[in-house]
Amino acid sequence: MHVCVQNPQSPQDQVSQTVQGLSENEMLSLDIGLVGDLDREAFQRLYARTSSKLFAICLAVTRDHAAAEDVLQESYLKIWDRAKGYDPERNRPLAWMCAIARNAAIDWYRARARHHHVSDDHLNLQESEAAAADDRIIAMNREDQVWTAVSDLDAESEQELKSIFLLGLTYPEAAQRLGLPVATFKSRVRRTVIRIRRKLADD
Repeated sequence: MHVCVQNPQSPQDQVSQTVQGLSENEMLSLDIGLVGDLDREAFQRLYARTSSKLFAICLAVTRDHAAAEDVLQESYLKIWDRAKGYDPERNRPLAWMCAIARNAAIDWYRARARHHHVSDDHLNLQESEAAAADDRIIAMNREDQVWTAVSDLDAESEQELKSIFLLGLTYPEAAQRLGLPVATFKSRVRRTVIRIRRKLADD
């Protein structure tokens, strides 16, 4: 009698089969759990999926590109260290990571404020703007269809929308960066959002 012996699956193959059919949140939770077991490949996947979103949080607080990059790296070191204690029943994965990035950025800002005598009011403003960027990113992350709709926009509209939702810029900052009056920029973003909503409704 001939017996067919199958080769055992590698851990990578097992993970690949496991993630098929999972939602974005479930995949993030899975990778955070693997990072808690010191899985470097899972950490790389986690970074690739979330770094642009966490960078927006860091930038919303620091208002400095180089500082935001430093804070981002510090945030991922904290994610690596704390992944073992992550509980998916208590926190959505992206919300958990955004909170780590926001707190790291606020710590950076407070340290800078002590040296530059920045007022508490200004710190409160930075915190609220970071939280707003955090909320926008999490909300958009829940709707995978939104990103498909964004990718179908013309390049100009896509750039305008991403300056608000990904880079974490305020409307005046984004308008200045694109060389547009603030009122004009707001109107254009509003029209783009309406277009996306209509497209999602049609789909």
